[in-house]
Amino acid sequence: MASDCDVVEIAEKYPDLRIRGGFDKRILAQGKDAIDREVDRIMPVMKKRGGYIPTCDHGVPAEVSFENYMHFKKRMLEFS
Repeated sequence: MASDCDVVEIAEKYPDLRIRGGFDKRILAQGKDAIDREVDRIMPVMKKRGGYIPTCDHGVPAEVSFENYMHFKKRMLEFS
């Protein structure tokens, strides 16, 4: 979580807030296992809560492979 900004904590603190982003771009570079852990931490909470558009917290950096990015997108589709 970049800048100590945890999307789940923010969502719990501000239940009426609609949120876009919040997925740490550095995790996308760490590989599928790291992506899966973060998706499994964030998405069940956010899906139940609603009002969330999941995406990277900034632009996707060059060190994120296309394979990792597509894995992230595939995992997001599981929650749609």
